[in-house]
Amino acid sequence: MLLAPWEDWGGRWRAFEVPWVYAVDDDLFVRPKQPPSADYVLGDDEKEAFFDARRVLLKDGGARISEWLTDRRWAELLTAWRSELFQTPVKHFFVKAFLEEPADEFLAHITTIEAALGLKSDYESRGATGRVAARVSALLGAPIQGKDYRELFNFRCTYLHGRSMGPISSDSRLLARRLARQVVGALVEAALDPSYPQSREEYLKGLRS
Repeated sequence: MLLAPWEDWGGRWRAFEVPWVYAVDDDLFVRPKQPPSADYVLGDDEKEAFFDARRVLLKDGGARISEWLTDRRWAELLTAWRSELFQTPVKHFFVKAFLEEPADEFLAHITTIEAALGLKSDYESRGATGRVAARVSALLGAPIQGKDYRELFNFRCTYLHGRSMGPISSDSRLLARRLARQVVGALVEAALDPSYPQSREEYLKGLRS
């Protein structure tokens, strides 16, 4: 048990007991350890005593998320990372987006999609953005999502190429975040599909909207 300092409103320093310390790893793909229960703390006699933490129940959305994040899903994710579909730096930019400020977060999410669905051959001729947009639509099953990617990519180019503009809106950042998450999720499912025997290039070229 630790004694942690705390300054009250009167400027006086006091100490309170912390039953345990939990260390957080910055890598989003390192499996976090289960923290000890906060319902039990050591009393003055060094024996465990029950503490009513007045926990707030998870809402339905939170409960569904916790049910989805299982050991089986974690193992599947690690398997997917080892496939050809994730040989490009998809993971790097996807994780980077969560650790950046708004503008860099937006750019990292767009780059995540490029890394996930772009091919070297796309950039040997014009129309690379259109080809990636078509794959977004095919992978996610909706033409509007390819259109969203194209608009976000054009916005990215405007932002990077020295033209005067204001901050990136929260709507654009949210859309880029959602699209990157959906693309990465769909690629994970594709990598786990037993019918995926071909190379990454063959798979991406075979995506048709």
